[in-house]
Amino acid sequence: MTSASTSPERYRAPELPNDETVTPSFVRDELLKCFQSANHEFMTAMNQNPIPSDSEIQQQIKQFVSGAFQSCGSSIENPTKDGIIAAIEECKKSAQKMMGEKGASIIDHHYEEMMKILRKLK
Repeated sequence: MTSASTSPERYRAPELPNDETVTPSFVRDELLKCFQSANHEFMTAMNQNPIPSDSEIQQQIKQFVSGAFQSCGSSIENPTKDGIIAAIEECKKSAQKMMGEKGASIIDHHYEEMMKILRKLK
């Protein structure tokens, strides 16, 4: 069975102005995109075959990130800056436990990209 999934470009934070256009909802949505990209990289690093479809990955990522928000007592539907920070840290810790050294560079890259966006959030 072959996968319908295509390997996306490695996630890069979008260039953003320092103003009110960067909302918590925008950052949350970018976090989901970032984790989808990282997930593809993890699967490649772990030689997972077949790679799930994009829709399956999106569902897994939504559950993973939602769980991180929930474990921090934060709302993914109505995110706050503090809630996003806590959820990103929770996601990072969970990913490190799952991936270990094999995933360290992937985790570090995506974490830094998310911090670029988070720094723009007022």
